[in-house]
Amino acid sequence: MDIKELERMSEMHELGELFATIWGRPGEPPIDSSTLQALSHSGNYVVGAYSGKRMVGGLIGWLGGHPPDDLHLHSHILGVVPDTETRGVGFELNAIAAVVIGGTSMSGGKGSMMGTLLGASIIGVLSNGLLLLGMGDFARQMVTGLIIVVAVIIDKYRAQALMRSSFQLAPARPREGKGTGEPP
Repeated sequence: MDIKELERMSEMHELGELFATIWGRPGEPPIDSSTLQALSHSGNYVVGAYSGKRMVGGLIGWLGGHPPDDLHLHSHILGVVPDTETRGVGFELNAIAAVVIGGTSMSGGKGSMMGTLLGASIIGVLSNGLLLLGMGDFARQMVTGLIIVVAVIIDKYRAQALMRSSFQLAPARPREGKGTGEPP
């Protein structure tokens, strides 16, 4: 698998058509080649993933903020031809799912190696089970995405409950003796 930054208009057209095919809109790319060219020329990230000479995936990442100090990744679009997912392109969803299911908070926090291993095992068993049931790649990705959403919701409520329990203060005990601020 080769990843290369796209520069020529023909490559932009190829990426637009690839996205149209991936999203089930042949002939109607979600982003046209001239917009891709403009993104590339203005310093944004437009790349293609190639298997041999065939483009099998693409990524567009564009910046936001005020240059030069406040630049950050604003958004991105990633598309991968379904029959190439087994070559390692598009596995980011499974990696995120494994970490989240393993207990790492999406809002920042610590995770454990054992939790991540457990999460990866759950995702692997689930993916294989769905494959044995005859579900396609798209359906398996939808189920994995749904599991991530559920895990993030559970994490959010768990974090809120932890915050509530840590902010419950016991009533103050009356002080006795010198320095209490009470008149003698």
